[in-house]
Amino acid sequence: FAPIEGKYPLTVGKIGTGEGNTTPVPGIYNFNPGTDVPLTASAAPGSRFDRWFVDGFEQAEGAESIVVTIDGTTTAMANFIKLWTLNVGKDGEGTTDPAPGSYVLDMGTEKILTATPTDGWRFDRWEVNGAPVEDEDGSITITVNADTQATAYFVKQWEVIVDKEGEGTTAPESGIYDDGTLLTFVATPTDGWRFDKWVINDVEFLTSEEVAGYRIDKDTRATAHFIKQYTLTVDVVGEGTTAPEEGTHIYD
Repeated sequence: FAPIEGKYPLTVGKIGTGEGNTTPVPGIYNFNPGTDVPLTASAAPGSRFDRWFVDGFEQAEGAESIVVTIDGTTTAMANFIKLWTLNVGKDGEGTTDPAPGSYVLDMGTEKILTATPTDGWRFDRWEVNGAPVEDEDGSITITVNADTQATAYFVKQWEVIVDKEGEGTTAPESGIYDDGTLLTFVATPTDGWRFDKWVINDVEFLTSEEVAGYRIDKDTRATAHFIKQYTLTVDVVGEGTTAPEEGTHIYD
């Protein structure tokens, strides 16, 4: 490019997703060949300065001040990147990667978030800005294009053991249940047996074969008690009375 009136143009500008200032300010300047021109960039709050590009060539990352020598038409662009804050939190007991805290990230950063429950807990879900996000084994990938809140939710779990004394069937099955689950315990005696009581965590329930809406908030043992019954048949031959009276009687 032939110099105009013996000078070459230097174009100074800004690129990228962020904001900032340059010295000299963006514009076109004419310099004599061989002139050394200092350039300085400073990022605005919420952005960071990445680097200068001179005629498309990357300069040192983070070097806010450089000097360009004018030996032809020259373009110098300051690249600024917008920054956003990722806040990672948790509800319940478990770990997250990254750990709970605040992280300042470049706009467009893809971030993998992983949640691992503590023993006795299960991972339930990630929520990003209040909306549930489908995960794969506790991991999600998000793209940070705004200030973002990501929260891992863990649920406490309890062991429930359901057993019996005597002969009959019970429900539900023994297993691991979430904290706050409402269980209905049902006992059905086998023929020749009767239901006596439920004993749940050492508390007796005598009124019914069914205990409905029992809230699980700790490890729980529920035992259904059945009692064997026998039939006594009393027959009378001749005239007289008996005790018990003549007939069929059921006894424990």
